[in-house]
Amino acid sequence: MNLLQNGNFEGGTHQWEGVSEIELPDGWTEFRWREEKISDGRPEVRVETFPLPDGEIHTVLKAFTTYRQHQYYIGQHITVHPGATYKFTARVWCWSSKHDRPAVSWAGSYRTRIGVEDGDVAIWNVEVPGTKAVDQWVEHELIFTPISGEIVVWLCGDAEWGIKHNDAYWDFVSLEMIEQPASGDLNERIENLEREIETLKQNWKGLTGYLSGIK
Repeated sequence: MNLLQNGNFEGGTHQWEGVSEIELPDGWTEFRWREEKISDGRPEVRVETFPLPDGEIHTVLKAFTTYRQHQYYIGQHITVHPGATYKFTARVWCWSSKHDRPAVSWAGSYRTRIGVEDGDVAIWNVEVPGTKAVDQWVEHELIFTPISGEIVVWLCGDAEWGIKHNDAYWDFVSLEMIEQPASGDLNERIENLEREIETLKQNWKGLTGYLSGIK
């Protein structure tokens, strides 16, 4: 079961902080972008439904700039069970090109990754800055065990060059629990351990008494 809200991007949209160029899917509330370089641009974000080059109709989350490089993060907060094991997956198609021919990138470069913010810890599925691939579906997967009860999942794109087209199309984003947390809470486990220790003590007393009797 997908634990994310609107992971297929078909459940409505809203403007991020009233900015008309940034239309996030409902359930996705976080948006950040890099502003360190003069050539950095704030990408436009919107949900679109159209045929991608693989011939299928997709509802996708599109992030793009024109003649600007960019780096962005789109995230969703979600409550999880500490100690459980989760699988976070997403796929993305990137187009980075000086020319206008769709799905044929030329002289461009685009990197993507997915990650989880767990308290003060950030976990990424690949090393920064991400997987470099264009004109094909890239399947991202991250398996992790949270230590806190609330996390943020992130989709990250990084267009390296400020050329005419830098587009990313995110699709099929999912978060699933694949292993339950260990049964019982910490106090219960401590109590069980104390009982086991007491049993060992009693057994030891019985053994030492027996050995004393056979000397």
